[in-house]
Amino acid sequence: MNINNNLEEVLETALSSRASYDTLTSDNLDALLERIKEDMRRKEILNKHKPAIKQLPSGRYYTRIDGKKIEKTSKKDVEDIVIKYYSKVDITLEEIFDDYLERRKLEVSSRTWSKDIRFFNNYIKPSHISTKPIARLDLDDGYEFLNECMRFKSNLKRKYWNNIYGCLNQMFQYAIDKRIIDDNPFKNMRPKKDLFAEPTITRDGDTVFTKAEQAMVCQFAEEESANTNSAIPLGIPLLFNLGVRDGELCAMKWSDIETGIRGTYIHIQREMVVNINDKGMSEGFTVLPHCKTPAGDRRLQLNSQATTLFKRIKALNDSEGFPTELNDYVFLRFIKGEITTSTPRCFDHRLRKYCRQADMDVIKSPHDIRRTVLTNLYTAGMPLKKIQEFAGHSSLKQTMDYIRISDEDIDLSEYLNTLSDTTITNIVPFKKEA
Repeated sequence: MNINNNLEEVLETALSSRASYDTLTSDNLDALLERIKEDMRRKEILNKHKPAIKQLPSGRYYTRIDGKKIEKTSKKDVEDIVIKYYSKVDITLEEIFDDYLERRKLEVSSRTWSKDIRFFNNYIKPSHISTKPIARLDLDDGYEFLNECMRFKSNLKRKYWNNIYGCLNQMFQYAIDKRIIDDNPFKNMRPKKDLFAEPTITRDGDTVFTKAEQAMVCQFAEEESANTNSAIPLGIPLLFNLGVRDGELCAMKWSDIETGIRGTYIHIQREMVVNINDKGMSEGFTVLPHCKTPAGDRRLQLNSQATTLFKRIKALNDSEGFPTELNDYVFLRFIKGEITTSTPRCFDHRLRKYCRQADMDVIKSPHDIRRTVLTNLYTAGMPLKKIQEFAGHSSLKQTMDYIRISDEDIDLSEYLNTLSDTTITNIVPFKKEA
């Protein structure tokens, strides 16, 4: 149906049906024309839509859009959804978020899409861009949204804004894929640096343990283990010898300890991760049958202290009645009278307690132990590629981000002197031929 070709005919019919006493003004004529155009547009869209809207035995109406079943009490409600889908002029970020999130869950880890939920609920949803049609958003809306974010979060830093902006860009890309819009309306945003709060400067010492701090923390762990007859505190000194992720520590089984050519090894091949529910909230833990990345599957040679710690942990587990067969987890605990695996929280809260007992200025985390181990291996001269393999990192850049070395720690003269086997005085000057 062509709206322009049939408008005159439809208008004539509509006017002929008006009562003789109705007064026709320019205002209500314009309104009548708009209503007629809208009705014709709806009919045109509904005629093209397949499959047709049908009524169920229950009396409800349904159809399918992109394979998704749409079911409502009245036929008009279903028609309204069909019209909105095909017109797309009124679709908002709030309306597409649930569908966007479902696709996002297929593309990224739960840790990533749960951040999308947080950024959307805390910044996008309460802003004006949430309910304004996506097709009508422009660059001015982008800068207004930035100002709103600054009101929502005081001292907004550039890095945090980039995270919010990244979530928003992903939603715009979804809208592009669904042909709601043709382009990202905020792609040309160039906010000035001085709009944001100054970034917090983190010193290298805030994220690595000194030798004295490590010694004190391990001593407190030893004391707690002796006083409680528990093996769990010994996970802290074990982390200082292995540099594994705390989730990898929780997922270790006795069968992972292997004998190799150069001694005893621990096979890192699975990881415990936090469960994320549909609302993006943490909800318990799960042991995955694989590591975070393929690079995470690795065998680490045990030093003498790590070997001794595993023997002590096994002895303590035996004394406490925990199973220590090959398929049993290394770190177990009693919860409400039942044996269950230990979680990263078991080690995190203990480490923080030990840091406070040691009067440390900065309370550090198990991940800081990992940074400490990789830094110590680097300063000991271990090749970077081997450190990358030891850490289970997918890239060397990731490994370098973990190593905390200041310029003052390195005397470059020893390295610079290796660049030449001769001294300046032994170099024969070049003479130009006459």
